[in-house]
Amino acid sequence: MPCVSVTTVHWFSGPPAVWKKMTTQSFVFPRLCAFCVLENSTVMIGIGADGKFLPWDADYSEYAGNPRTPGAMAKTLRLGREQGVPLMFTLSQLSYWSALHLGDTGLEDMKDRGRVQVGKIADLTLIDPEKVTDNSTMKKGEQGLPSTGLPYVIINGTIVVKDSKVLPVKPGKPIRFPVEEKGRFKPVNVTEWLDEYTIPVETMHIDDTGAADILDKFREKK
Repeated sequence: MPCVSVTTVHWFSGPPAVWKKMTTQSFVFPRLCAFCVLENSTVMIGIGADGKFLPWDADYSEYAGNPRTPGAMAKTLRLGREQGVPLMFTLSQLSYWSALHLGDTGLEDMKDRGRVQVGKIADLTLIDPEKVTDNSTMKKGEQGLPSTGLPYVIINGTIVVKDSKVLPVKPGKPIRFPVEEKGRFKPVNVTEWLDEYTIPVETMHIDDTGAADILDKFREKK
């Protein structure tokens, strides 16, 4: 869950002003509930400076969201190259692993993606492993700068990026779970979830700049 790790980094940044004791539950769970609100509003959506959605053919300079949107994948490839991570490992991170886990949940369409095999969906990206890099920054006008070193992109067998130019085609399709008569939702017990998926720690000393008081009120309402 990358958004969670990014969110926790934000909470740890800043000068050591107010130190308080927080349990694992009080620290982790509110962030698991809030990470979509905190991150997806700026990472996943193409928005302009006015806060409105951008059309698909908007100029890159109009994008005013988080630079991770255009740059995350290329940055992963660049950092992997610079840090000596095997290329196939990085490619698996960016494609196969996500498709595998989503397919395992029952999302049938993902079982045909993330793999270069005969009979699978041709979603392919041709990269230059020695040059691929992110170019987007937090500077105004540069948040949407496209990554380079990705000369070709193929979606469903159709070329959508050719010689690093985006073509006016839309071969993509929605990927949805099949309709089921009985839902698979299972309520989550906070304590049991934390015991299974987190490292048990009695207390954590962090600089929360007053966040502990807010979280205490949050827990009191539960």
